[in-house]
Amino acid sequence: MEPKEAEFWGEEFQVKTVSDLCKALKVSRQAVWQAIQEGRIPTPLRVGPRTRIWPPQVFAAIVAKWESSLQDKDTQKKMKQALRLRGLMRKAQAAEAKARAALERLGPDFQNLPEPEEVCH
Repeated sequence: MEPKEAEFWGEEFQVKTVSDLCKALKVSRQAVWQAIQEGRIPTPLRVGPRTRIWPPQVFAAIVAKWESSLQDKDTQKKMKQALRLRGLMRKAQAAEAKARAALERLGPDFQNLPEPEEVCH
């Protein structure tokens, strides 16, 4: 029984195809070709009429760059979310200050009322 090609040559000699890249990045072929056209992924080598490949080192670099860009996007998304939450907190604090001022205007008879949670429970 002959060894499989990957066992014979070793993983470092295995060229990678567009299908391999789709599996590694978990994206469609269309997304890969769009990224190639936009210059975000290097153009693969043409080795046949319908076959394109990347050397293993280039393939590894593509995957690493793609994963780091996803982390950057995740960080950006979290940053936007944190800023939005801070804005909501500021609005809530401003609303609380307005409510306290309104209570003070009502007079001393209404300032020692129990908190709403205490009334409900």
